[in-house]
Amino acid sequence: AKALTRVGYDTHYYYGGDINFTKKRSYLINSGFDRFTWEKDFSLKEQKTARWGVCDSIVFDRILAEIKTWAPDSKKPHLIGYNTLSSHEPWDVPIQVLDDCVENAFHYLDRCINHFITELRKTPQWDNTLVIFIPDHGVGHYGLDESSELKIHIPILWMGGAVRQPRVVDAVCNQSDQIATLLGQMGVPHGEFVFSRDVLSQTYTKPFAYHTFNNGFSLVDSTRFVVYDLTSERVVTGDAPDLVERGKAILQRSSEDLSRR
Repeated sequence: AKALTRVGYDTHYYYGGDINFTKKRSYLINSGFDRFTWEKDFSLKEQKTARWGVCDSIVFDRILAEIKTWAPDSKKPHLIGYNTLSSHEPWDVPIQVLDDCVENAFHYLDRCINHFITELRKTPQWDNTLVIFIPDHGVGHYGLDESSELKIHIPILWMGGAVRQPRVVDAVCNQSDQIATLLGQMGVPHGEFVFSRDVLSQTYTKPFAYHTFNNGFSLVDSTRFVVYDLTSERVVTGDAPDLVERGKAILQRSSEDLSRR
């Protein structure tokens, strides 16, 4: 948000829950967001539609209503961030279609996304809009835990009228790489994001992804996957000493970076 504010973007963040939870507001302000819509900006009835706060369908409709107010030919660009609530424990959603509560929650969110995109396609704003969907991690379902690569394998979807043509990018990369990749496509400088790489650039020559959890980390490249437990100081999954050393180096470097901020 901060990088896009410098090039003239209006920034707005939506969250159906408590914006102060785990110091989220402070983080978002420091990230460059100027305006916020959260739980208290909805009616008391809407605030009680989910245990975390306002259910996703209501917030998606509010976002859609804002987008419709933008003049299609306006020179003022906009960035909206939205943190959904449904695809997270306690899997509390306003519909019951599937017996499995986790699958039912994802079904509900999928339905919200489908409705949002379908309606957005009908607007003139669609032609100049990019919508990005990305989760932060997988779900511990069907016995998946941190020792499983599938637990941390997440997709990123880019859609909207701003996308020139369909394309599948199967390179191994990090969630954090979406920053440099997006700004690189927009021609916006992104050198300040030292842990983010432009996956679509010719300089992305050593694909790997890195993930941390409570007292451990995992690292994967195109052929190998390793999980290291920092408490026992041993490898839990995989056999790749060089990846373990790389993971330790990244953890040390990122911790030092965090301590300076």
